[in-house]
Amino acid sequence: MKKLIIIIAAVAFIQIEIYAQQEIILTKYTFNSMFFNPAYAGSTGEDQGSATLQYRNQWLGVNGAPTTILGGAEYSLFSNSLGIGATIGQEGIGSNTNTEFSFNTAYRMRLGEGFLSGGIRVGYTYISSNFLSLDVLNPGDIFDNGSEKLSLFSVGAGVLYSDEQFRLGFSIPTIVSIGQGSIEKSRHVYGHFSILIGDEYSTIKWKPNMLVKYEQAVPLQLTVGVQAWLNDRLAPGIHWRLGESLAISFEMKFLEDFSFTAAYDFTTNDLHDYTTGSMEVMVGYRFGEK
Repeated sequence: MKKLIIIIAAVAFIQIEIYAQQEIILTKYTFNSMFFNPAYAGSTGEDQGSATLQYRNQWLGVNGAPTTILGGAEYSLFSNSLGIGATIGQEGIGSNTNTEFSFNTAYRMRLGEGFLSGGIRVGYTYISSNFLSLDVLNPGDIFDNGSEKLSLFSVGAGVLYSDEQFRLGFSIPTIVSIGQGSIEKSRHVYGHFSILIGDEYSTIKWKPNMLVKYEQAVPLQLTVGVQAWLNDRLAPGIHWRLGESLAISFEMKFLEDFSFTAAYDFTTNDLHDYTTGSMEVMVGYRFGEK
């Protein structure tokens, strides 16, 4: 089973046309929403910004399973009318390493009690495959090369409405991509929302959230979750990903501007016989005028 997963991961990246390539999967996606929706740039607040660093180890115990490191930062400019941000992410799957950089900019305008934002994302992806790390049963073709390197540029867009308690967004991180030969990155469509239930006097505030992801070559992905914020400092949560996992999380805010989050996924599909689950940790920092 372990070798099978490695081979599948390798084949997914070495095809001439990468139509079924998957984006990074996160349980606590709300902290790095700018990774899939550029309209989040500048959404922290006027003259404020945020920075995050997140790590995920998927399918613990499975050799060659995905490991992900993702970092990002964003800031609001010009009286909260313009947001800028950048992300960098690296994911290893079997013999493959996928590294992506992106720059995001968003124009924000006041709408009712909140803001409507439209964002553009420009990304660069570098994919490398080290075939020498595989146990090859039938050597030949590309495996004789030892390694393969590919790169591509992409452009995507997104929209977001947000106020102090509600967020609703839609995005396509890759609308157009240009790479070597006929390589291209597949289009993933995201829809997401969150709402904070409670007021400034509430001891407990509830925060339900949902993420829907569609890509033509794979089944629809749905993630739903809810957090219970205790005095705006501590937040246990539970999350469910359709057909894949059930997760628990814990978030803590400390030293006024810092936050820490940990999540653990219990695998619910056929892989549960081979893995003990997946884990995720994140640290965040909020800066600028309060």
